[in-house]
Amino acid sequence: MGRVDDGVVDMYSNYGSGEQAPEEIESALLHHYGATSEDTEAVGKGVGFLQDPHDELYPPAFQGGDSIPSEVIDKLKNHVVEPLSERFTDPDGFIMFSIYGSGISYNWDEGGDFDIQMWVDIDKFTQTNDENLTQDDLVSEVRLIVQPINFPSFKDLGLSTDEVEGNMLIQYYPKPGTGSEEENLASKPYACYDMDENRWLQEPIVMEPNFYGETFLMLMPKAEEIASQAEAMIAEYKRDLLNWEF
Repeated sequence: MGRVDDGVVDMYSNYGSGEQAPEEIESALLHHYGATSEDTEAVGKGVGFLQDPHDELYPPAFQGGDSIPSEVIDKLKNHVVEPLSERFTDPDGFIMFSIYGSGISYNWDEGGDFDIQMWVDIDKFTQTNDENLTQDDLVSEVRLIVQPINFPSFKDLGLSTDEVEGNMLIQYYPKPGTGSEEENLASKPYACYDMDENRWLQEPIVMEPNFYGETFLMLMPKAEEIASQAEAMIAEYKRDLLNWEF
């Protein structure tokens, strides 16, 4: 989901943490609502935003605090930096790391993903690597190395806690870019963390299940109208195509 504007949040501030969602909202969420978040989590009863939010951020990552400890960041980065170092010089120098999505929100779920964006900077690469690669070629090579080791769990990296086993999977996604604050916030993530500077770019807010249900019910009529218009345009295109073929 995108970042939530304060005004929109205020619209739903009347729902308390223990208040039962209206039946029509629950029905809409469970049967119609499609996932549109950065981490493309499936929608269902086990997904974090259909449950009450947690009191703390994901313990294996945040270790009970509001920021990620440096030793945790090192383990998360080294999982991919070490194998990349066998192919490239100083990959940590030309790859910027940031985290998006529900994995760093109060609506985290052990069945979801912890999404780490790997911004591959071609200009910084050429400063330390004597190779004539294009941006696309460089990103492709980074992806080939990351692919076989992608989706480890926090438990796999030794980041379990007494309260949470650490079964959430970590998805590493290499992409072209510099990893600047502007690039990270361009997609309006509702939570974003800069791993290199160890700071929040977009802090998460606590969201109750009712927020998603009310938002869906508000947007559904407009979505249905757009879908109907699209269907009409497709039908008209098919008719024109048949006339042209005739």
